[in-house]
Amino acid sequence: AHGDARYDRACSFFVATARLRAERVVEPGDGLVGVLDPTYPLSYEHNRVIVTEPVRAERLVAWVDQLMGGAGLMHREVHVYADPPEATVGALRAAGYDHRVLVVMTGEPGRLRTRSGAVRVESVREVEVAPLVARLWREEYDPALSDEAVRQLVARRERLDRSGLVHRLVVRDPDDGHPVASADLVVGSAGVAELDGVGVLPTHRGRGYGDALVAEAVRRAVASGVEQVVLQALGDDWPRGWYARRGWAEVGRVHEFSRQPSDRRPAEV
Repeated sequence: AHGDARYDRACSFFVATARLRAERVVEPGDGLVGVLDPTYPLSYEHNRVIVTEPVRAERLVAWVDQLMGGAGLMHREVHVYADPPEATVGALRAAGYDHRVLVVMTGEPGRLRTRSGAVRVESVREVEVAPLVARLWREEYDPALSDEAVRQLVARRERLDRSGLVHRLVVRDPDDGHPVASADLVVGSAGVAELDGVGVLPTHRGRGYGDALVAEAVRRAVASGVEQVVLQALGDDWPRGWYARRGWAEVGRVHEFSRQPSDRRPAEV
């Protein structure tokens, strides 16, 4: 436990869903959880190490190399819950890792300021939203991605279905009917759900689509009996403030350490 029950519940949810989505889970028993999926080697979400308890820095660096290198992976990805000791941060940086902070935000459905206006939000099958997700990766998130990386980052979404009831929500273009904004709500166990993948094409921003997606996700969470909706936002990016203005509370942090192959750009964040 790390002092805030909402943060502890969120982290328990994140670890549980990571295990469920993995093809292989390796747990040596000292606060380390390795998740691997050889089907999607370019998906860092599906090939990483999660640190849930304090661990010696040297042990962590060596074990990540052993696990991920042994699986033939070129990248290294470590998520540390709570704030790691400076020795851990220093050891990972010395080993070539970049460091980013993700803010864990949580919302109690009755206290969130949601507004959907007249925007219609639909629940669709994955096949209908996949082209939009691919377009967002290519045009918005990382235009330098290879076609194979985009293919894996879209195809990996089928793993969502393993970890709970998934609502794939979209807003369509009023003229041609194609999805132009999307979000995922994953309803897990123990009264927790995760809001993820909220994205709107740049050409359709400023129309309230993001608000409408979040409002519908929260409505569905309440209908599913959820007490807490959680999300992760980059500590230095604008969505953090966007959610905060709508009543989402920051309850803790996750530290993300990534080491990219030296001969190519990152495949995933």
